[in-house]
Amino acid sequence: MMNEEYQKDYSHEKLWDKLRRNISKIGKKALFQILTLYVILCREDTPMLVKTSIIAALGYLICPFDLIPDFLPGGFVDDLLAISILLAELSIYQTESVKDEVRELMDEWNFMP
Repeated sequence: MMNEEYQKDYSHEKLWDKLRRNISKIGKKALFQILTLYVILCREDTPMLVKTSIIAALGYLICPFDLIPDFLPGGFVDDLLAISILLAELSIYQTESVKDEVRELMDEWNFMP
C-alpha cells in the first residue's frame, strides 16, 4: 500500500491544500497525527527511510483515488488508519519538541486539540 505510487502524490503544498479543504472531516486528533508526521518529516535528523515512509503515507492521504475514495462517506478511514499505524511505528521520533511544534501549528490553524 505505501509505495512509490503514493510518494509521487506528496508535496507540502498539496498536503496543506488537502488539510484546508477537509479540516472539518478530518478532526482534531487526526490533524494532530498528520501534523506530527509532517514535523518529523521536516526534521533534518530524521533518517531518509523514515522520511520516505512518511512521504508515502502523506501521499496516500493526498491521493483522491485510494482504497476508499475521500469523497465517499467515511472516505478518510483508510488514510487515517495508515497514518495511525505509521505513527505508532515511529513513536521514537515523537519527542516533546516535535509535540510542541505540532501544537504551534495547531494554534496557527486555530484548531487546538
